[in-house]
Amino acid sequence: MRTLDHLTIGISTSALFDMRIPEQIFRERGVEGYRKYMSRTKSTLLKPGPAFAAIHTLSNIFKNSHTPLPFSFALVSKNDMATSERAMKSCHEYGIMHPSAVFSGGRPHIHYLKTHDVGMFITDKQDDADAAMRQGVAAMSINGPLESFDTIQSRNMTKLHLAWDLDRVLFGSEADIKFGELGYHGYVDSELEQSSVPLSKGPFADICRFFGDLAKQFDEPDKTGTPFINSVVTARGQKASMRAMQSLTTLGIYMNGEAHFCGSQRVVDGKLNGWIAGKGPVLAACQDAHPDECILFMDDSSANTESAVKSGVAAGLVPRCEPGGGLNG
Repeated sequence: MRTLDHLTIGISTSALFDMRIPEQIFRERGVEGYRKYMSRTKSTLLKPGPAFAAIHTLSNIFKNSHTPLPFSFALVSKNDMATSERAMKSCHEYGIMHPSAVFSGGRPHIHYLKTHDVGMFITDKQDDADAAMRQGVAAMSINGPLESFDTIQSRNMTKLHLAWDLDRVLFGSEADIKFGELGYHGYVDSELEQSSVPLSKGPFADICRFFGDLAKQFDEPDKTGTPFINSVVTARGQKASMRAMQSLTTLGIYMNGEAHFCGSQRVVDGKLNGWIAGKGPVLAACQDAHPDECILFMDDSSANTESAVKSGVAAGLVPRCEPGGGLNG
């Protein structure tokens, strides 16, 4: 089993910062209008974007470290060197640890992720996340509450809490396909029959294992010492949970946080539906109970990520494809 000992996190400028006004300027005034606007405002810090809190929390955890860091950042953008100056200055002023950068000057840029050793890519553009996954990079398109830097600072978040969906995120797609083919009852029967057969590795399995290994380095017997938390929030119910737990163990993934197996049996349009209505309330309750934790939720269902965002939690939508393979609908 391959062990990931260093992770480069690629992040788009518009995921890290709130680029809504600059992007509107670009649409309305074109390249030259955008260039003039960015030059005129280059001394004004960009406001935090949907991924800012998670990246800032991760930076702060290691800001006083004197040992080689287990991760690095790469700022990935279609800006050129001139229009990217504002983003780089903002990174420096906010204390985002010295990112490397890819500025493609308006040209395609996703194919540079692997050349910069990016293992995890966070963007706010679904098309870019899809393209990254096709190239074998674990990717998500993020959305979340836009808060001021002062608000983020006042929350004093000292821990990064990663909340994971399972199928098509940490695991492959085979169980999800069975659900589509067999329906709820057939799916549950299949999972019980296959409970001792581990599920295949999904696009974020190595990433989750990386953060689990980091957690072990800090963890104490009472589990209060680590700044890294891995939790599960899944629509799998009790009967489908056994195979999932076995698969996490087989993949070497350390889960030191919570586990929410949120399966339910409800009649919808005369048919039994085994999936949860939404995961947002669970995540919101977790955030309220642990205000020192910055939660980032990852799921392959837009309904679940939208539920999280409505509940005030940042969420990354994982494209429904296998890394290096084709997209699924």
